[in-house]
Amino acid sequence: MKNKFVHLRVHTVYSLSESTLRISDLAKLAQDDYQPAMAITDSQNLFGAYEFSKIMSESGIQPIIGSSVFIKDEYGEGEVVLLAQNETGYKNLSKLLSDAWIKSDGSDKPLIDVNELIHSSEGTNPTYRRSKRWVYSLFSSYFPKISSS
Repeated sequence: MKNKFVHLRVHTVYSLSESTLRISDLAKLAQDDYQPAMAITDSQNLFGAYEFSKIMSESGIQPIIGSSVFIKDEYGEGEVVLLAQNETGYKNLSKLLSDAWIKSDGSDKPLIDVNELIHSSEGTNPTYRRSKRWVYSLFSSYFPKISSS
């Protein structure tokens, strides 16, 4: 039986203080549920990307790499998920996260300026929750053809 459901927002042990799920356990759960693919979207980092790609591929599950990030503009800030569609998207996501961490002073959460996101969005697929009114308004203006989750 082939399941068509794909988790696009999964946190692992690499989302510090948010999850205890090990990647090897996720692979087993996805196999048992016949999921064809799964996305890793740890908060503000790509630390588990290599391990996730390796283990999921070995398990016959298509790995999707992404991250949950905070974006900001002059009106506010909000959280979105960025999924890499290809190698360019992965490199852009990695650069956006690295720059956000470098600019933060360590006590604040790393914020990605919306203009940087627009400039470096090639190969990424931003997703958001409609319940977040600010993010919805922002994305409707800047990214009118994106998906929502």
